[in-house]
Amino acid sequence: MSYRRACYVCQKHRLQQDRLAPPATPLECACEGEFNNTRHLSVVNTPLPLAKPLLHGLDDPVAMERHLSVFLTFLSTPSVHFFSRQLPNLHDRVVHRLLQPMVETLSQNHQRPPISVPMSVVRSGVVSMVSTCDDVESLKSFCFDLALSSLTLASLHQHVAFFSTNAGHLLDRDALYDAFVQWIQWSHRILTNQLAPFNMTLPQLTKSIMQSAAQLRELNPINECLRRLDQSTGDHNSPGFDYFVAQLREVYMAKNSPAAFPSPIASTTSNLNGRWMYDSTNSVTYEDATSPELDFSLTTFLRCLTMGYSFQLRLVNHVLQIKSDLSAFDTVWSEFLLDSTPRVFRVFPNGESSMTHLSGFLHGDYIGREPAADTSIYLDFFSWPLLDHQVNRVTILLHLTQESHLVVAVTVASASLDQGGPDDVATLSAPDRCASYNSEKEVARANVSFLYRRPE
Repeated sequence: MSYRRACYVCQKHRLQQDRLAPPATPLECACEGEFNNTRHLSVVNTPLPLAKPLLHGLDDPVAMERHLSVFLTFLSTPSVHFFSRQLPNLHDRVVHRLLQPMVETLSQNHQRPPISVPMSVVRSGVVSMVSTCDDVESLKSFCFDLALSSLTLASLHQHVAFFSTNAGHLLDRDALYDAFVQWIQWSHRILTNQLAPFNMTLPQLTKSIMQSAAQLRELNPINECLRRLDQSTGDHNSPGFDYFVAQLREVYMAKNSPAAFPSPIASTTSNLNGRWMYDSTNSVTYEDATSPELDFSLTTFLRCLTMGYSFQLRLVNHVLQIKSDLSAFDTVWSEFLLDSTPRVFRVFPNGESSMTHLSGFLHGDYIGREPAADTSIYLDFFSWPLLDHQVNRVTILLHLTQESHLVVAVTVASASLDQGGPDDVATLSAPDRCASYNSEKEVARANVSFLYRRPE
């Protein structure tokens, strides 16, 4: 298993008798820091199996995973401007199918202000930088609509229920794999049902995407995605299987070991505590020297909505805990120690594991600075590239301006990995990785400021 920061036992994702460990390798979990919880949980140091080999057929999960991976890569590879002609349709659909239902479950106030999506964070004045024919534009519209149709509050709840129901299979090799296959089939069936009214199948859609990828440089990473899938035999798990198990681990640990991961403790000492919901965007600034091609993708934008549109926040002493109201998994709260020490967080606020590859980066490293007078908190997040040499640093400031007003300022910067540095940052500890970030060569990319309010 290709878990960054995981030890050999957890990386191999199998029983030790299935394969000999390298010399001097411990047979117990040796994950760094908070990931080594052997005192509390047996699952953390219980390696899991490789996925079973499959024969290709009409209902082959390998083929299904391939279809899903190509579709997701098409949405997540280019910048959001690739879908510039489709973006005007995003706001109303996300509000009506995701945000409005969420707000209605949280508040009985029928006089609440209008709900809005922070569309202004998309750099203005940028049209699709790719010259495409009508067929490609139709394909983009089709995939765009398919993605938004799949992102609803009901679908998030179904996702939560599926992983919670199957968490008990984590330590059963055969049941674990069967659950993974069910997840692939379930996800595939959702898209298939949405395609049916258009007399199209997911294999046909995949073929169209691959034809476009052969024409457009922006879609070249799709070929890398397929290469990784083709290598998912024998000694390697597929990216989808790794993602599934990483998520199931977190759900299992939250569900079966509450003592190891206690719920946030209510505290009256911090004015930051409570639920906060996006209200408006104060300012958006992009550096002129930053190419729009480096801007976030459509999937990153949607993922950030599920993480930060509405969340609960708890500050207890020097421990910050955050939980999104749009969680896709029933896991522990995101937890950040504010001690100015490089560390690794377990899960994002929406429940996604930090031990997975998202949008072409390895995530999880952070530095939380000690809070200033109970009104300001700084968090630095580092994302390490899988394919190039640009490391991203995102600095988030939480600043309480009034009792019911929270300003969230986001600064995005990047720096190149030193040529003389290690080829694989995954082998380093969090302090060593963060120390390798070259602040002197950092380039500012963007600054955004949001206003949050306590929902009535």
